Amino acid sequence: MRRLARLSSLACALMLGGCVGSLYTLWGGPDLVMDRRLLGAWRDSSSGDWMEVSASGPYTYRIVFHDHSGKTGRFLGLLGHLGGRLVLDVQPDVTELNRPDPWTGLLQPLHGFVMLDSIGARPSIAILDPDSLKAYLVAHPGVVKGDTLTAGVVLEAGPQQLRTFLGTYLQRPGVLSSPTTFVRKTP
Repeated sequence: MRRLARLSSLACALMLGGCVGSLYTLWGGPDLVMDRRLLGAWRDSSSGDWMEVSASGPYTYRIVFHDHSGKTGRFLGLLGHLGGRLVLDVQPDVTELNRPDPWTGLLQPLHGFVMLDSIGARPSIAILDPDSLKAYLVAHPGVVKGDTLTAGVVLEAGPQQLRTFLGTYLQRPGVLSSPTTFVRKTP
C-alpha cells in the first residue's frame, strides 16, 4: 500500500483503481482558497515522481503529474479547509482527453481528495484509505450515500453532505494512506 500511495498519490485520488472517488466536488464559492505557495514543480522525496502545479483561474490549480515510468496525468484541483485540514479536490482535466472515441463523452470524471499537512518547503500529502472507508461504510450503512466496489469506493453525496461526512470521518485515526512528502524541484 505504501508503494501505491507513493507512486500515485494524485493519480490514485482521481482514478477508482483501489481508491476513493466522488461524483461531486467538495468545494464551491466562498470555500475556495488559492495559495500561491503550492505553485511550482514538486518532486516526491522518495521516488522519481514529480508534478507541476500552476494557476488556472482565480481558484483553480492545474496539476500535471509525471510518474517515474514517464506516464503523465493532467488534473484540475480546488483547495479548501475542512476540519482544520487543507483538502485538494482533484479531477481529471477533461479538456486534455483528446480522444476521437465516440464513448469519451460518457466518461464520468470522479473527484478525488488529497489531504495536505501544510503548504511549505516539504508538504506531505495523503489520500483516503479505501479499505478503511469501505469497512466504515459497511459498519455504518446510510451515514453517507456511496457504493463500495471491489476496486474502491464511489461517494455519491452532494457537496454539503460530503463536507459534513468527511469533516467528521477525517477525525478518525487510520483513515488516510501513508503520507508522501514532496520537495520543491530544482531546475
